[in-house]
Amino acid sequence: MDFFMKLRGIGVLTAALLVAGCLGNGARERSLAGLDLSNMELVRDLGEGLSGDDRAAFSTYVLIHAPSSPSFCGERLFARDGREPLTVGEAIDLTRLREFEIRLARAEEAKPLTPVQLARRQVRFTDDQRGMVSDQQTLLFAKYGAAARQTPEWAALERRKAEYERQLAEMRAKDPPGA
Repeated sequence: MDFFMKLRGIGVLTAALLVAGCLGNGARERSLAGLDLSNMELVRDLGEGLSGDDRAAFSTYVLIHAPSSPSFCGERLFARDGREPLTVGEAIDLTRLREFEIRLARAEEAKPLTPVQLARRQVRFTDDQRGMVSDQQTLLFAKYGAAARQTPEWAALERRKAEYERQLAEMRAKDPPGA
């Protein structure tokens, strides 16, 4: 009889472990609809049913990628079919994908630029500077009307704009065609 009691106890323990093992998968299948992800107790409870890696990815989703988060990154996560994640597991998977894409983009940005890329970046920067000078002139014109053209500020801005235009013409002349 003792043997059967031990066997029954082992069976109950095995069943409990199997159920506990399935809880992690159940947490991944939990629907996001109606969940208040700003409730950190709820998020913690959901996280307890996930593996360590899943828990970390879900925390990242809640803190950065969930639109309800105060620190929302500004870009919603979408699956390839264009829909938002429906379950905790989909949110985890999309978060991992987005984080991978971010790391990949950062690695790409860290690569040294070719001379042509550097030159084009400088052209864009100089063109932006020229645009800001034009914006300043627009503000002066809005403030003083046609009389703005007679102010010393306008003359200084005209000189700066002419210098930027000279630099741009020089840079564009050096830019190899088709590069």
